[in-house]
Amino acid sequence: MPLVIGSTFAGYQINAELGRDRTGRHFLVDRPSEDRARVLSAVGSAGPGVNDRFFADARVASALDHPAVLRVEDYGITEDTCWVVTRHLAGTDLTEQRLTAAEITMIVTQIADALDHARGQGLDRGDFDATDIFVTRTASGALNSVALRGFGFTATEPTADSTAPASDQRTLATLAGQLIADETPWAAAATLDARDAATALRFPDCRAFASALGTALDGVEHPEADATPSPVGPPAIRPHKSKRGWAAIGAAIVGVLALVAALAFAFGFTATTDGSPAADPRPMPPALVTAASDTTCVVVTGLAYCSSLNGWGELGNGTTAQSGANILVRRLTGITAMSVTLDTVCAAARGEAYCWGMNWNGQVGTGSDDEGRIATPTKVLGLSDVTDVSAGLAGTCAVAGGSVYCWGDNQFGQLGDGTTTDRLTPTRVVGLDHATSVSINGNNGSAAACAVSDGRAHCWGDNAVGQLGNGTATGESNRPTLVPGLNNVTAISTNGIAVCAVADAKAYCWGYNYDGQLGDGTAKRKFTPTLVPGLTDVTAISTGGVGLSGNTTCAIAGGTPYCWGTNNYGQLGDGTTVERRSPVPVKGVTRAGTITTSGDNACAGTADGPFCWGLNHAGQLGVGTEDRNSPPTRVRYP
Repeated sequence: MPLVIGSTFAGYQINAELGRDRTGRHFLVDRPSEDRARVLSAVGSAGPGVNDRFFADARVASALDHPAVLRVEDYGITEDTCWVVTRHLAGTDLTEQRLTAAEITMIVTQIADALDHARGQGLDRGDFDATDIFVTRTASGALNSVALRGFGFTATEPTADSTAPASDQRTLATLAGQLIADETPWAAAATLDARDAATALRFPDCRAFASALGTALDGVEHPEADATPSPVGPPAIRPHKSKRGWAAIGAAIVGVLALVAALAFAFGFTATTDGSPAADPRPMPPALVTAASDTTCVVVTGLAYCSSLNGWGELGNGTTAQSGANILVRRLTGITAMSVTLDTVCAAARGEAYCWGMNWNGQVGTGSDDEGRIATPTKVLGLSDVTDVSAGLAGTCAVAGGSVYCWGDNQFGQLGDGTTTDRLTPTRVVGLDHATSVSINGNNGSAAACAVSDGRAHCWGDNAVGQLGNGTATGESNRPTLVPGLNNVTAISTNGIAVCAVADAKAYCWGYNYDGQLGDGTAKRKFTPTLVPGLTDVTAISTGGVGLSGNTTCAIAGGTPYCWGTNNYGQLGDGTTVERRSPVPVKGVTRAGTITTSGDNACAGTADGPFCWGLNHAGQLGVGTEDRNSPPTRVRYP
C-alpha cells in the first residue's frame, strides 16, 4: 500500500506528511492501540546490497540512548520501502530558526555531547546538517530541547591517527559556521570553511570544540542586517530579520572561528607526544553536583549523570541495578537544579519539576503513593516555571513562579500549607511570593523546611530543637515563620533538625548541634541564627544528616570549601576522621561554586570539575573507586 494520508503502513496509521528532505519522506503516525504520536520516515528503497546496510544502521540507531538523539524506536522493510520510526518532537529543524549566540552555544554543546557519547560506543554520525537537528521552544520563546536525528549513526572504522578529528567533529564545526553566518559556510568566499578549521585545530573531542566556540561567542550580540561590522574582533550575534549584509561581514565571521583557534592553542587543545589529548587547564563553570549517602548526581551542560546503590531506582534508568559509574539520567535535558536525598531524586528541567525513586509518601508528586518505587524521571503535576527543587526524606518542595510548593508527608506541618495533611501533589506554601530557593528534609523523627523569599529566611515544620530560629524550641509551625536577624539571605539548607544560611556573605546556623554541625566551636543547641566564625565571602552552604552517621555542614568561602561536624567517613575532606566543631578547609579542592553534603559524604562543583569525598563503600560517589573513606577525588562522568 502506498504511503498516503489515512492509510495504514507497517501497522502505523498515517495522519499527515511532515515533509521531505535529502534523507527521505517523513510522516506523522500513531498506532491505534497507543495514544502517542511518532514520526515514520521512508528512507529509501529496498534492494540487493541495500537491505543488509539498512538493517545494520537501523540497529545501531535503535541502541543509541541519549536525550539529544531521536532514537530509532522501530524499523523495517515493507513493500520495498525501508522505514524507521522515532518519537515525535513538536518543534522545527534548524532551517526554520533564528538563533542568538547563547542558543547557538546550547545547540552545539548538546549535539557535541551526543556525538561524543556515541563516539564512546564506537559510533559516528558523520554527515548531518541543519535539517537533521530539531528544537522546541517554551511558550515564552526560550529554547527548550535539542535533538539530532538518530538514523545515520554508523560503526566507526579504526584509524591509525588517533588525534585526527572524527567526521562528526568536522561536520559539527561546519554546522556551527552555518548557524553563526545564517547561511552555509561555503556559500561566501569570505567565510572560513569550518571543516578545515576543525581539522587544523585538532580538538580532542566535540565537547572541546563546543566549549571553545561558546567562549568565543560569550556575551556577543547580532548586528542589525544593515549595520557596518566592527573592523576588529568577532561580530556581534543576535536574531535578525534577513540575510542582507552577511556577505559583507563574512570576514568578521572568520574572527569568531579564528578566536576559537586561538583559544584552542592558548589553552592546550593539542595532542601529547603519545597521541592522546592533552589536559585542559582552562577553568570551566562549576558543575552542579548533589549527593546523598547512597547516590551522587552531576549536572553538566543540562544533562544529569548519577551513580548509586539504586535500591529505589535513583539512577533514573528504569532499573534497580547498582552502579559505581555515572549513568546518564534518561529523558531529561536542560536541567538547572537537582536534589538528592536518601531514596529520592528530583530535578528542575526546562521549567518543570521531575522526581523519581521512593514514593511511599507521595513525594514524587504523581498524585498517588500506590506505586512505592518509580525508577524513571516522572513529571510533577501542576508546576511550571520551576527554578529550584529540594528532595527531602518523605517530602519534596520546589520554587515555581516565585512561590513555594511542597508535597508528601506533613506530620510536622513541613509542607507549610497551614495543615498537617499529607499531600500527593504540590500544595502552595502560605505567604511566600518572591522565593528564590527552598530546602526540606527529615531527620531522627523530625522534619522541617526553609526558604529564601525577598532576601529573608523563613522556616516551618518541627521546632523541637529550635529549627525555626525564632528563639524557641517547642511545638511546630505549619506556616512559614520569619527567621529574625538575617538580611540579604542568598542560600539556605536544612537537614530537618539543623538549619544553615548565607546572609551578608557570612554563614549562620541554628538548631541541633550534638555533632558540632553549627560550626560555632560548641556542641550546644542554638535557637537563633549563630555566626560561624572564620568564614568570609561565603557563597554557598549545605547541612546534611539523613544518613548512616551524624551531621555535617559544608560551605564555600572565597572559593574554598570548608566542612565541620561528623567525620567518621572522612566527610570533612581534611584527611582525618576527627570530628570538628569549627570549619576546616577541604584538602586539594579550590575554585568551588557549589557544595552539598549528606552527613556521610560531600561534593563540590569547581572550575576544575566536580569532586566528592567521604562514604564510598559501594562506589556511590562515582569517582572510580570503592574506598569506604574516600579522600576528595574528581567525579568521573561520560
